[in-house]
Amino acid sequence: MTFKSSHLNPLSQLVELKTHLLDDAEGQSQSLVVELRANPQEVEDKIGTISVEIREATLALDISGMEIVPKTRIGQSETAVPALREVHRETTIATVRASSEGGKAGVSVGITASGPEAGVQLGVAASDSSSASITRRDTEMIKDVFHPVRAQSGDRWKVSMENGGALDATFLDGDVLCKLSRVKGANLVGVESRIVVKQKHINVKLDADKGFLSLRFPRSANQAKIMKVLINKSLNDKSGNADFAGEITFSKSSSCDED
Repeated sequence: MTFKSSHLNPLSQLVELKTHLLDDAEGQSQSLVVELRANPQEVEDKIGTISVEIREATLALDISGMEIVPKTRIGQSETAVPALREVHRETTIATVRASSEGGKAGVSVGITASGPEAGVQLGVAASDSSSASITRRDTEMIKDVFHPVRAQSGDRWKVSMENGGALDATFLDGDVLCKLSRVKGANLVGVESRIVVKQKHINVKLDADKGFLSLRFPRSANQAKIMKVLINKSLNDKSGNADFAGEITFSKSSSCDED
C-alpha cells in the first residue's frame, strides 16, 4: 500500500509537523512516523511584532478507514506496572534513665534533765540520670517517567516540557507515534494530524505599531484583553483557519492511500 503525504506549516518557525504512513515489514499494519518541532518565535503582523510562546499543545489524529493497534501508542503510561516510590521518614526514639540513692546518719549533742544525751547525724544523698535518642530514617522512592509526548484518550497526545515552560525542542524526529491497521471494507484510508493549541496555553507579547494602535483602539481598561484576542485571531488567520473558537490549529499533515 502506498501513501501520499502533504504538510501545511504556515508558521513553521513556531511549529512544524510532518507525518508519513509506512508499511511494516509484516505488511499487516502501518507505522505513523512523525516529525514535530516547536520553538518560541517572533511573528510579523500589521499590528506589530508578536513574540509567541506555546506552553502546551495537542497532537490530534483524524483517522479514516483505519484504527490504532493496541499497545503501540508512544508515551503510553503503564498503569499496571507498580511504581517505585521514594518517601523520606524520620523517627526519633528517646530513652531516659534516672536513679537516686540516699542515706542518712546523725550525731547530736544536748543536755537534758535526765542526763547527757549525745547524738550524731550524717547525711549522704546521690542521684544519677541519663538520656539517649536514636534517629531512624527510611527512604522510599517514587519514580514517574515524564513523557514530553503523552498519549491521551480520543487519539490525542499532549505535548509539553517537563518544567512547564515554553515548547522549545524537537519532540519527535522520525519516531513512530503509533501503528494502524486497515478496517476491512474501508474505501478511504488515511490519517490527518493536527497541532492544536488552546488560547490559555499561548503567551504573547506585542511590540505594537503605534500608528495602528492610535487609529484602531481607544484607551480603555479592556485594551489589553482586546489586544490579546486580536493577536490570537491574527495567528489563527495565518494558520489558515477561518473561525476562532478559543483554540488555534498551527499545523496539519495528511497521509492518505494513493489508490
